[in-house]
Amino acid sequence: MERAGIAMTFAFIFLLLAAGSLQAEPLERSITRSTGSHWSYGDRSAWYDITVDDISPTPTWADPSKEPPPLSIGQAISISKQQLALYVPEVPDWVLGSIKLELFDEPDRWYYEVSWRPASDEHDHWLHVPVLMNGVAVKLTLEDPTAAKKRH
Repeated sequence: MERAGIAMTFAFIFLLLAAGSLQAEPLERSITRSTGSHWSYGDRSAWYDITVDDISPTPTWADPSKEPPPLSIGQAISISKQQLALYVPEVPDWVLGSIKLELFDEPDRWYYEVSWRPASDEHDHWLHVPVLMNGVAVKLTLEDPTAAKKRH
């Protein structure tokens, strides 16, 4: 019984020494922060993604209560309107529906989401165009239903 106790003590000391000699390696994690939106435009899927790489070169807007945004609302509207024909050329006229200011998960980095709807009543779909504070419109993806089925 006494030998078993001594053996257990030595085993415990050995484990402590072995554990002390191990070096904890830091975990390398790659965190990709992004934001985006996904919606339907007619029978197509539409979406955009904004990553840290996209937002990093944009100007900061540290105090929205005391200073105007780096890109004016009018500029964001104009930039986003230029994008509409690229994505939905079959719709000739659009009506501005809304403008949102969104804060990205990066300190003081904002962007606009400008939403448009077709002027005619025959289309009841919205197109959301994000515009970064450096005046860059974020690329949208519109996918027809047959492409979506092929992916799954």
